[in-house]
Amino acid sequence: MLVSIESKLAYPPAKLVAFSERPYGQESPSSVEVLNTSEGDDGMPDEQCKIKGTVVIVLKDKDGNIKIRETHNLVTNSGDEYYAEVGAQETPNFTIAGIRLGTNAGTATTPIKTDVDMTTTTGSSVLGGSGNQPIDVGYPKSDDDDTDNTGALADAVTWRSSWGTGEGNTADLATVDLPDNLTTPTKSLAIANFASKFTKTSSDTLKVFVNHTMLGA
Repeated sequence: MLVSIESKLAYPPAKLVAFSERPYGQESPSSVEVLNTSEGDDGMPDEQCKIKGTVVIVLKDKDGNIKIRETHNLVTNSGDEYYAEVGAQETPNFTIAGIRLGTNAGTATTPIKTDVDMTTTTGSSVLGGSGNQPIDVGYPKSDDDDTDNTGALADAVTWRSSWGTGEGNTADLATVDLPDNLTTPTKSLAIANFASKFTKTSSDTLKVFVNHTMLGA
C-alpha cells in the first residue's frame, strides 16, 4: 500500500518543523507554533493561551493507496466564542452543521478572523450538494482514536466528516469550512485553505479531520 504525506501551510506558524514522506502509521511532527511572550506594565511576561488548528485530509483510492494532506486552519472570532462558551459549560450560541468542501480555480486568499465562511475572503466557491457533509457520529471528540488522524492529541478537539466514492468528486479542491448552516451560514467555527489544491475522483473516499489543540501558557 502506497502512502504519501503532503504538508502545506497556508498560514505559516512562527516556527515550522518540516517532515518528509514516511510510512503510514508512524508519527510525524506537524506545524509548531511558538507562543511568544512580551513584558507587560509590571515587567512580567504576558502569558498567552491559543488554539492551534490543524486540518488532515485523507484520500484513499480503490487500491487502498492513501494520500494525506495537512494544513493549518484559522479559528474565527465566532470559533473563539464557541470554545469559550463550551469551556464555561454554557450553551454555545451556534452549532456546527458539518464540513464543506470548496473549489478555487486560482489561488485562495488567506481567511481572516471576522470571516463568516469560506466565501467571505478566500475567493473559493462552495462545492455544494454532496460536497457538504454532516459531522460524523461520535464527533467532536478529544484524543481521537482514528489512526488516520495524524493531528489527534489528548488536548485536541477533533471534528470529522466523511465522503464516499460517489460524493464530492471534483478538481481544484482548495478550501474547507465548518459553518452553522450548510447552505446559508451566518458564522463558521474555522476555515482552511490548502496551498496545493487536490482532486477527488469516483474511485476515492475522503475523510476530513479538523483538529483544535488547546495550548495553555
